[in-house]
Formats: sequence, structure tokens, C-alpha cells
Amino acid sequence: MLIKIKIYTALATIFWIARQFSIPNPFELLGEGLAITIGGSSLLLSPELLNWIADPIIGAVTFAVVGLYYTKGSEPAFGSILYMIFYAVHIGLLYLMLSVYPMVCLMIVIGVIYVGLHVGAIILNNS
Repeated sequence: MLIKIKIYTALATIFWIARQFSIPNPFELLGEGLAITIGGSSLLLSPELLNWIADPIIGAVTFAVVGLYYTKGSEPAFGSILYMIFYAVHIGLLYLMLSVYPMVCLMIVIGVIYVGLHVGAIILNNS
């Protein structure tokens, strides 16, 4: 049990460092940032601020997706690996969606395909 905890701790630390320093900010595709107009005032949200706001949301979504395929506590190292893989996939999808911005319909299609793949995987796994 102690070895499992040490492996999990090592992997979780390595993957946290990778997420912080190796995975780029997908919002940099927006250039200067995203301009929001509220009333008569305009506000520019920088890519760094957008990433700071989105990161907890991406983390929560990734945690939920990993929970579809992994039972918490069963193999902590495997769960950590899955989290890193899905986190990278979600950042990649965000890059893809932001690369077609402002074509919202195409962004929605990308999201629907991704959700459909998970639904299909769950159905296949349960049958």
C-alpha cells in the first residue's frame, strides 16, 4: 500500500509540474484576449486571465470524465495517469475550438462529437 501511495504521489507531482509548465495556454490563440462589452464599457480579458478562470473548470470537467472510466481509490497511479491524459485532451480540444473561433456552430460540433465519443464508450463498456 505504501508503494502505491509513493507512486501516486510521484506521478501526481510530475503531472502537476507538466500541467503548469509544459502545457501551453490555449487562450493565446485569441491574441490580445477577448473583448467583452457590458453596457457602454468595454473590458479586455487577457489570455492569462482567461486561463486562470478556465483552469478550475477544466480540472473539474477532467475529474468528472476520469470518473466515468476509473473508480476512485482503486489504482491511484492509474487514476493520475488518466487525469493527465484527459487534461491534455481537454486542452487540445480547447485549442481546436479556439482555432475556429468565432464559428460557434463548429465549436459546438466539436464538443458534441467529444461527448458522443464518451457516451459511445460507456455504452460499449456496459454491454
